[in-house]
Amino acid sequence: MMTTSYDPGVLEGLADSLYRQAKSIERSYAVLGFVAGAIIGAVTTTATHGGRFQVNQDLLVSAVTVGFIVCGLAYAVAVSRALALRVQAQQILCQVAIEGHLSELVKRGAPSGAPTPATGS
Repeated sequence: MMTTSYDPGVLEGLADSLYRQAKSIERSYAVLGFVAGAIIGAVTTTATHGGRFQVNQDLLVSAVTVGFIVCGLAYAVAVSRALALRVQAQQILCQVAIEGHLSELVKRGAPSGAPTPATGS
């Protein structure tokens, strides 16, 4: 039977992963938002010109303008989601720090007058 032991490195690795996901979300949403907006801009411009797809200045201006607008909206959503991931990572790192401080106190012995932890019984 295998026993598992506490390994703070696992939690720290999870926190690092959450930070990487947060950064990736911001970039991905911005790029995908611009591409989706550009497609929407091109399609709406094509529809307003009798359904003929013709690359011209109106099409490019519309595609880029709508692309940047949707990019900004997507990025705003991404920042919110990324913040939630960063907060989660910070909570994990805080828990690791608390455990480290508590285990150090236990190794040194509790100071006199300090409350003793409750036991499960």
